[in-house]
Parts: sequence; C-alpha cells; structure tokens
Amino acid sequence: MFFLVNLPRDHSIYHHVEEFQGMEEGFVNRWIDIDELDQYTVIPEFVASEIRHLDHTTGVKHIKNRAVR
Repeated sequence: MFFLVNLPRDHSIYHHVEEFQGMEEGFVNRWIDIDELDQYTVIPEFVASEIRHLDHTTGVKHIKNRAVR
C-alpha cells in the first residue's frame, strides 16, 4: 500500500540522506527527486508512473498488481 501523507518539515524521516534500512531485505531505500525516477528500478514498476500523477483530490485508487517478481 502507498499513502500520500503530509509530514512536518522537522520529522525524523527527512534526516535520511543516504540509503536506509527498510522492512524487506535485499531492497535499497533512499529519497530521490521525482524527476530522477527513470534513473532507478522502482518496485513494483507501476509506482513510478503513479507517483508522477498523484491526485489527492480523487480519493482512494485501487490498483491490482499482478506482476511476479
């Protein structure tokens, strides 16, 4: 699941500058600019295009991802 949230600018999550440990082993987590998404492999693949078109005014969007890793 992915959520659009607003966090205060001083929230601790913004302190991650380099790669950081997530919940799944074998994956790299880091903050990147939306303009740089095409330079990375984002999993699942549909996330990069969906992030570019986020519209918080339309409410919940349900996406069935049937890709196999």
